Amino acid sequence: MKKYLFLFLFTILTACNNHNKEEKEFKKSINKESVSPSIAKTKFGNKSIYDLKFITIKNVLINDHRVILSKVEFESIYTHIDSTKTRIWECGSPFDWIDREWMTKTYGEKDRETGVFDKFNGEITTIYSKNIEFATNNHIVLFDTGFADNNSFKIISHNIILNKNTTLN
Repeated sequence: MKKYLFLFLFTILTACNNHNKEEKEFKKSINKESVSPSIAKTKFGNKSIYDLKFITIKNVLINDHRVILSKVEFESIYTHIDSTKTRIWECGSPFDWIDREWMTKTYGEKDRETGVFDKFNGEITTIYSKNIEFATNNHIVLFDTGFADNNSFKIISHNIILNKNTTLN
């Protein structure tokens, strides 16, 4: 069962819902430092990670890297790409709000009626590397899903690391 542990952070990010809170969180800097469990308990008022409604983008690392990277950062970290696939995302994309400024500069303003960028064809590229799927608009790269076999998912605030050694207990 350990072999098939999936990390579905990006599924939460791509839901066709209002992303105002996540958008504000993204604009803050992402803290890459590890936090000891005693500090984490103080920060969250002794609440368990299970008491949180959601995990913020800045509170998560994949293989000790942020879940949202610039294209240049991504290419310097993930030097071997297994494959890519470009397709149209039917239900919008997180790039519409995470990378709004670049999308507007590149594809023009959003149409008031349809809510989509005037010149954007809706195509997003999925990149496969090291048993991880990423999505990109060719400006920033977002973590999508990953197998636990060779990857780790870290919740910084509680110093929790999920990987192939994680059990359901």
